[in-house]
Amino acid sequence: MDALGLGKAIDLVRDMMAPVGGTLSETWSALIGDRVAYWRAKNAMKYRPLLTEEASRLGLKLNAAKIPDKFAFAWFEEATKQDEPEIQILFARLLARAADADSSSTGDRRMIDILARLTPGDALLFQRLYSNQPFPDTGSYSDTKGIGHESEKGWPVDWLTSLLGHVHVGYDPVSLENLVLQGCLSRSLRLDFSRSGGAVATPTPKHIAWGKEIADRVKQREYIEATDLGIALYASVKE
Repeated sequence: MDALGLGKAIDLVRDMMAPVGGTLSETWSALIGDRVAYWRAKNAMKYRPLLTEEASRLGLKLNAAKIPDKFAFAWFEEATKQDEPEIQILFARLLARAADADSSSTGDRRMIDILARLTPGDALLFQRLYSNQPFPDTGSYSDTKGIGHESEKGWPVDWLTSLLGHVHVGYDPVSLENLVLQGCLSRSLRLDFSRSGGAVATPTPKHIAWGKEIADRVKQREYIEATDLGIALYASVKE
């Protein structure tokens, strides 16, 4: 006895899932497959002018024969899933540099995987952090270079997040977390002596124990740092 009408419900779901035929391939083709194929083909068509434009702007000589088949297939598989201009242009630069006739590099497939896991917000923040263009309106920090620059060993997280909230439009802390998750940035703890108040030069008061003196004046502070992977990715997709 089917008091709840479950049999009819199951039949209805089956009918909805198989409007053309009973096989999964037929269902996929009818409901989603053709739309996905069209969407990816439309995305693919956008890359040809992008590649030409970026190669010309970056002074690269494209040689398609230089790209390994494995890299080319992996690039096409992920690049055609992207329909956001901020990500598409990075994929275009990645391929253009891999195809550069004057470069010994043949492309790194790890860069493809990372780009595929970034949102437009992640990508813009990544470029902002690694760019050698100084942060705007930062006063004494106006000469700050990109985080991958040899003179920049990392930035305090509290300082950086406060700064980004003012100068990076649409800053989302989740983007910073995702860049760390993808290996483009790293976090570390350092001893911060900025609150020492001249502890080295000032005689230690006799009534204050050294342990308390140090604990009060030296704190741990979290820093954001560049990674080798982040530096390599930026070299592949920078303007």
